[in-house]
Amino acid sequence: MKRRLLSSLACLIFPLSTQATWFEDTPLARTYQALLNNQPQLAWQELHLALNQQDIDRQYWLPVKQEILNQSQCGQQLMANSSPLPADLSVSFVRRSGLSSQGFQIKISAESTQNDLTIELIDPSAKRLLNGELTQQSDYQEIETDELLIEPLSGLYKLKLGNTVYPLLVAMPENQNWIRLDNSMQQIHLTLPVTESSCAKPTATWQWFDSQYLMLGMRKPISSLAAPVPRSTHIPDGAKHLSATVSVFEYQQGLKIEYIQRIAIPFAP
Repeated sequence: MKRRLLSSLACLIFPLSTQATWFEDTPLARTYQALLNNQPQLAWQELHLALNQQDIDRQYWLPVKQEILNQSQCGQQLMANSSPLPADLSVSFVRRSGLSSQGFQIKISAESTQNDLTIELIDPSAKRLLNGELTQQSDYQEIETDELLIEPLSGLYKLKLGNTVYPLLVAMPENQNWIRLDNSMQQIHLTLPVTESSCAKPTATWQWFDSQYLMLGMRKPISSLAAPVPRSTHIPDGAKHLSATVSVFEYQQGLKIEYIQRIAIPFAP
C-alpha cells in the first residue's frame, strides 16, 4: 500500500521519462525513500532541506507532508529541537468571512510560559508577520497579527522563540469553504474538511463575544451539518457578536498548528 502511494505521488509529480529513476533524480527523492523506510522524522528533515534548497510548488510537497503526518501520529513525533518548548504553544491560521469581518489573521497563543520570551513569525518570503513578547505566567495569553487582506503564503515559516528557531511547514486550505450562512433560513451549512487518518476530526462550534471581541463562556458544539442560528434565549449576557467556527489541527516541533475558518453571524442582542 505504501509503495503504491509513493509511486502514485511520483506519477503525479514527475513525467514518465523520469519515473524509473525518481528516487535518484528528483528533489524529493530522499524524502520518499525515508517514507518508504518508515522514517517520518527523517522524511520531515529531508523535506525541509529540499524546500530550503529549491522552489517546489505546494501541489508537489503537500501530499508528501500529509503522508508524513500519517506516519507520525499527526505530527506529534516530528521534533527539530531536543530542548522542551518554553510554553504550551499554538499557532492558528484564521480565515474570516461575513459582512462585518473578512480577511485573514495569524494568532499565537500560549499557556504555562516559563519565562519572558520574545517571539517572531517570518513567512516563506522572509516577511516578518508578527513580533511581540510573552510574559512568564501560567495563564493564557496571545499575540496576533492585524487583519490580513491577502491569504498567508503556503510554505516554510520560521517561528523564533527567543534564540531558538522552529521551522513550520504551513499549507493554507485552498478553495474550500467550510461554512456557509443561509440568511433566509437563519441556519448555517457545514462542509467539513477531510483530515489525515492519524489526526483528530474537524470541530465546529458557536462562539459568543463581547464588544471587545473577548469570548464569553465556553464554545458550544455545532452538532449537525445544517444547524439553526441560536435563538435569543441562548445568548450570554453582554454578547455583541456571534461566530460559527470550523477548525482542524496538526502538530509540528511540539507545537499545535491550527487552521480555522470563522464566519460572523449577524444577530440582534
